[in-house]
Amino acid sequence: MNNSKPIARSTKRWATLFLAGAAAVAALGAGASPAQADRYGRDYDRDGGRFRENRVDFRYDERRDRCEERRVWVEPVYRTVCDKVWVEPVYRTECEKVWCEPVYQTVCEKVWCPDRYEVRDTVCYERGRRVIHRERILVERGHYVEQNREVLVTPGHWDNVEHRICVSEGHWTTVDRRECVTQGHWEERSQPRWNLGVSLNF
Repeated sequence: MNNSKPIARSTKRWATLFLAGAAAVAALGAGASPAQADRYGRDYDRDGGRFRENRVDFRYDERRDRCEERRVWVEPVYRTVCDKVWVEPVYRTECEKVWCEPVYQTVCEKVWCPDRYEVRDTVCYERGRRVIHRERILVERGHYVEQNREVLVTPGHWDNVEHRICVSEGHWTTVDRRECVTQGHWEERSQPRWNLGVSLNF
């Protein structure tokens, strides 16, 4: 029965310390207003850096004369730039099999035509009698005649003909790109040190 009192007293002190730490964190993070201090029965001196609740006296102040230098990485800053870009038309080549007709050339030649004769009957009377003589008569003298004839230059054949077909017309389009405004870099930043103090009054 005698050992229960020190244990209870020690437990109470640890609970008070825990509450004091929670109150200190709350005071640093949000900071209680004077109206709230009066409401909960607490003493708060913002300018003096003091916070008091019942038996716990919490003090804090900023040591501006002693700053801690820290090296911090600053991420690069980008911005999106919109550019207007001309897109060339797109074509595709198609191959078609086409029949090509034969090609002829007209050639003019001079040809000699010899004399042309004909056999004709000639009727005459000799001593009162009718006599028929067959004679070979020159009808047309020899001469040159121009004759045209067709000469084959290229025979008929199948040929492959290529055609360009437009798949997509040329047009303007909008392209987004990222432009670096500030490069990533290291910075030296100073951070003030805080002095914390907690007093317990039992």
